[in-house]
Amino acid sequence: ARMEEKTLESARQAALQQLVAADHDVLAVLPLEDRVLDGEALDAAHVALAKQIEQKTCARQYLALLEGNLKEDAGTVTTYIGRDPKDRVRMAVVPPEKGRIAITDYRVEQRSGAYTLCRFSLHTGRTHQIRVHAKYLGHPIVGDDVYGIKKQRFDLNGQLLHACRLELTHPRGGERMSFTAPLPDYFLAVLKKCGFDADCIVY
Repeated sequence: ARMEEKTLESARQAALQQLVAADHDVLAVLPLEDRVLDGEALDAAHVALAKQIEQKTCARQYLALLEGNLKEDAGTVTTYIGRDPKDRVRMAVVPPEKGRIAITDYRVEQRSGAYTLCRFSLHTGRTHQIRVHAKYLGHPIVGDDVYGIKKQRFDLNGQLLHACRLELTHPRGGERMSFTAPLPDYFLAVLKKCGFDADCIVY
């Protein structure tokens, strides 16, 4: 019984790892009634959602505030991501044989002074994918002292990267569903300080 429990827990953690690959729990944007499930239902939901991510039928969008003024209005970043050879705790863009393919679409939402509010859509779910790709573009995420600027202007506990939209097939009912999550107050406060029009943000 103990071995079965360990195997189940390993499967659950593997599924969760895919769901939070960009540092945000995808389940956080689900309604409360769909998150509070018994153990068996929760395991089934995790597996179903992880499978949708793997099969690219689960659409995930994020909003991030980037350092600097991103030149292009939109584009796609395609690289390989793996462990940073200089720092094994971090991830990095690496040669194909050293990592796994990572594909991210981006679109500028607004620009203001020295900052860019950008929307990211994931085609893959690599660890720290958006953070690594933002750095690759030359515009790291505000508040990210791991992949970006060490001395941050704003007093933040983490990077300004927020999971704002999720589209998926309900793991129990089978219907296509869409969920949105507004930006948290601390994110909005920084945007206003930087001169962004928070009222025009579409989730």
